[in-house]
Amino acid sequence: MGGRGSFKGMGPQIPQLTGWFSWANATDTGTLSVPNLQGGSPATQSSAGLKPALSAPNGVRIGTFAASVLVLPLTAAVNDNVKFGIAFWMKLANVTGTKTVLSVQNVAGGASADKMLFLAVGNIMQVRATAVDRRAQATNAVDTNARFIYLGIDCSKGTEATQVLLSIDGVAESVFFSSDTAWPATLGTPTGNMFIGASTAAGASPVVADIGDIYFFSDQLSAADQGRLMNFNRPF
Repeated sequence: MGGRGSFKGMGPQIPQLTGWFSWANATDTGTLSVPNLQGGSPATQSSAGLKPALSAPNGVRIGTFAASVLVLPLTAAVNDNVKFGIAFWMKLANVTGTKTVLSVQNVAGGASADKMLFLAVGNIMQVRATAVDRRAQATNAVDTNARFIYLGIDCSKGTEATQVLLSIDGVAESVFFSSDTAWPATLGTPTGNMFIGASTAAGASPVVADIGDIYFFSDQLSAADQGRLMNFNRPF
């Protein structure tokens, strides 16, 4: 595939889109760099042993994560205090153990404070507001087939059921909350880096999966917008 410009006008019109990390536009000249086509910092990895492998089995480029991790600076586009969204196609290699999709944690090379983890815990997608250890997880399981995963958070909403939205293949999940605390009113805005694909810079608790382009949002998406995005640039 050739290079692409702005997402708007070339795919579904989603004004909340703040990040589009495009494998098709990734380059590796010693450091793997996956650009944000909406502008801003790329996601990168300079260590050969930690780079996701690039391929295009169906003509659309993907990244294959094993013991892999991308490092993404915590800029305003991906680090709002109240609202956060992410979506991607993912094909897990297995559904055992705890696998990290995204980590904003106070670890070496990471964030200045704990904020959140987005995980596959066995075959269940789970997000944790780690500053207060509140956990929200999907009711239905994922498997080793390709699945479109969407997470949308708005801490300003009145109930937890509306604060955290999870969907699989465009179908909204009934979200189950656990731990004794409530979902926080703010997520925090730490400085530093987030990790995609593992919980630490060294690749701990990695997700083993093929992952398509990764999208970030400034607000929750409607079901219609999720559907348009799911069918845009579909890699599987």
